Amino acid sequence: MEMDDGFEGEKFCNGLVCLDSDDPCLRIPMIEVVVCGHDQPSCDDLPVICRLLPNPGSCRNGTNRWYYNAKSRECAIFAYGGCLGNENNFLSRNECMTACETPNYGYQEYQSQENFRGIGNIPIRDQILADASRDCQVSHWERGPCNVTCGSGFRVKTRRILRYPMNGGKPCPRKLIRYERCEGSCSPQQDLNPSWGPTQPDPCHYSLWSNWSPCSATCGSYSVQQRTRYVLNPSPGISCTHRVEERRCNVMPCSVES
Repeated sequence: MEMDDGFEGEKFCNGLVCLDSDDPCLRIPMIEVVVCGHDQPSCDDLPVICRLLPNPGSCRNGTNRWYYNAKSRECAIFAYGGCLGNENNFLSRNECMTACETPNYGYQEYQSQENFRGIGNIPIRDQILADASRDCQVSHWERGPCNVTCGSGFRVKTRRILRYPMNGGKPCPRKLIRYERCEGSCSPQQDLNPSWGPTQPDPCHYSLWSNWSPCSATCGSYSVQQRTRYVLNPSPGISCTHRVEERRCNVMPCSVES
């Protein structure tokens, strides 16, 4: 029967091996446990957006952005068209690395020092995974242009998820798109005289303006309305061009699909 002090008769045990007192290997370390691949984080810990291939989108405004290369585990520059694409798209390398960095792993070595009547120490190395929580991280708000150039309007502001939470970390916010009011400075004639209006005195005589037409769209920054008038003194050889006025409609932005 094995004794609590680690020996049984002429055998010496430490819970891993038992050796005879005259065994030539008595004082030689016989077992070593190591963990390989600890310098390669698991691919399962990489956020989904960081595995996407760079997508330039459908526009052609040509600007440099950063994307995460899952194969080389580095951030690199790619040419972004300015719209659409995917979420593997960052303004700076620091933002890219912050979003796609993998959880930290801690490693700890320790020795099992069970000294039983001269038996040698058996070094054991083990890996301890640090299951630290990680909060969600989002970008700063980015504001789009005002939907009107004159008067009160609206604009869209957006933010993106840079890093998803892990191990019970703070969750990501639900709202990534918001609308806010904006103001465009108006000149006295901005609404009354379109770009094709006269810059010189007009010899024509016109009727009163009609009522404004309905807006051309119920949402968006390109919704406009018009009013017209007719010429009271048409004359051969005189072109009366200032018969139409146009102005932007103060309507809500169109909904954006998330």
